[in-house]
Amino acid sequence: MSMNQIFLNQQLYFYQIKYKKILSIRLHLQTPNSFYISCPYFTSKRRIETFIRGQSNWIISNSKKLVVYPKLSQLKKIKILAKSYKIDLSRGRKNSFIFNPHKKTINIVAKSLCQQNLTKIYDKNFRPIALKIIRVEIDEILHSSKHHILPYFAKKMNKISLRNQKSRFGSCSSKGNLSFNWQIIFFPPDKFRHIILHELVHLKIKNHSADFWGLLAQLDKKSKQNNKWLKKEAQKHFIIKA
Repeated sequence: MSMNQIFLNQQLYFYQIKYKKILSIRLHLQTPNSFYISCPYFTSKRRIETFIRGQSNWIISNSKKLVVYPKLSQLKKIKILAKSYKIDLSRGRKNSFIFNPHKKTINIVAKSLCQQNLTKIYDKNFRPIALKIIRVEIDEILHSSKHHILPYFAKKMNKISLRNQKSRFGSCSSKGNLSFNWQIIFFPPDKFRHIILHELVHLKIKNHSADFWGLLAQLDKKSKQNNKWLKKEAQKHFIIKA
């Protein structure tokens, strides 16, 4: 497939055309400056361009929000709670992953260096690391502060689990089970702690009422700034697609 170009509001975009057995033209964003078009066989280039221009406002608006994930085979370092870790990647017969927090290194051997295989390696091996980091953070919160609500949190909290959701960083069930997106360990420490505190507060207040935000503000003095950062910047720190 050849690559086409088009200017939308003085911005250059690249796109490919995929002809399929479908009835209408569809547009799929790929990167902040590229997309591809799915369309019925024999659709004219003129009709396709007219369709794209008709979607120009949508393309410009949503392409700015698009998250670009790094190519894992080219990733040389990564930050975990603001601490930088060097990544040493090589190819071998079996997948392996060695995380050394003392030397700040991550040694990975992969059967294939394709994005799909490396994504599986990262997801599988970072989850237990993230769970340990989150447990340590929760334990520190519950035992290092003298806020009157903390014993209540400790009593109500049940299981802790991990997920990889696109738009949610954490959740709290009615039974006191806490769930977190494991990739929050790639956030700055204060944003990471804000997410933990957010879910702990849900152990007492299930909704997002004024009481909820008031209690969260007592535990996190910069809760408003941190919440704003999460909405705008958080997904830029993810390394694999949720």
